[in-house]
Amino acid sequence: MTEQYVKEEENKKLPESLLKDPYKYICDFAEEILPHAGRKIFQLLSLMPVSLILPDLIYKGKKVRSNINVLFLSPPSGGKSTASEILSNITYSPISVRSVTPAKLIHKIHANPFFTFIVEDYATMSQDEVVGKIIEGLLGEEKRIQRSTMVSEIDDKTEGVGLICGTPSDLSEHLSGGLLFRLVPLVIFHGIEEHSSIGRNIIEGIGQENHFEEKEEYIKMYYKKLLEIQRDENKQITGYYIPKEFGERAYQSWDSGTKRIYKNTNAPYNYFRSLHEFFRFLVAHAFLNIQNRKVEKGILYPNEEDFRVALKLMKEDLTLKYRIIRTSTFLRSITTTKELYEIINSDKISEEQRILMQNMAKIKRGKVYHE
Repeated sequence: MTEQYVKEEENKKLPESLLKDPYKYICDFAEEILPHAGRKIFQLLSLMPVSLILPDLIYKGKKVRSNINVLFLSPPSGGKSTASEILSNITYSPISVRSVTPAKLIHKIHANPFFTFIVEDYATMSQDEVVGKIIEGLLGEEKRIQRSTMVSEIDDKTEGVGLICGTPSDLSEHLSGGLLFRLVPLVIFHGIEEHSSIGRNIIEGIGQENHFEEKEEYIKMYYKKLLEIQRDENKQITGYYIPKEFGERAYQSWDSGTKRIYKNTNAPYNYFRSLHEFFRFLVAHAFLNIQNRKVEKGILYPNEEDFRVALKLMKEDLTLKYRIIRTSTFLRSITTTKELYEIINSDKISEEQRILMQNMAKIKRGKVYHE
């Protein structure tokens, strides 16, 4: 029997459409604010807060983090600042930074080891290797912050999720540094027609009344109710029942996808984390919809809809990594800018490939160089 998690009088404060399908409500809200981008962005970001408060997954007696972390890359005016602001407003214990020193970052996390870490411009921070290592520790499987100085030694267990934003021109660094494989990548480009449509939306939106604040407040209230559930020993989710069929179907899709990547790129990367992401997506989406899910004695039962969403997100994760790796591999065969521009301006490549190549190619003194 499904337990009732939000009291009727509390339900009345929230729109029925939000209670019925919070995932759709949040994604639709984001799409209104960021046309041609919001839905794609928040199909991931909406799952981050709930992944922060869920118990870890269990794999052969060991814990695998349930936390979802996202690497969001887009050109200027691509929605990074707006998405970061929305996430900061609705999530738990946000820590938003543009640039930070190792000491300041350690101080912030040490003061609050339960957090949502939001970086709007990772390029400036990534130049500091110490900061990069600290972030890897915070968002990796170890979930720890460790730092020794002349006067102190810090070794804190942490619980956090992270949104790391940057520009597509940083793709080569993210790929060589391995960040692309530690986080779920999200790259937003706008084609010509989308660009025109967004411009039209801006014109039509001038002078309109703001109804977004009320919707955002509803979403914030809903996430607050989910946190209250996890803080209530009588209601909290302590584990999951995942049908073996879900795992088998996800494996078949993952296996065929990764074999295609190896065949077409011959790149020495592992994709096990994408399979882990499937389970993170699965339980996070189920908990986001807890009002409509089966729960027995603290065990959450994901259903077919949760499986469908998780599989879609896993496929997109793999596909994007494949396209980035394929582009990187192809660029290594190009040595001159003349050759590069001929390919970019040809009709033989897609718009996405063209944009990826333009952003990933490193040009120096008329030649394409490779690190």
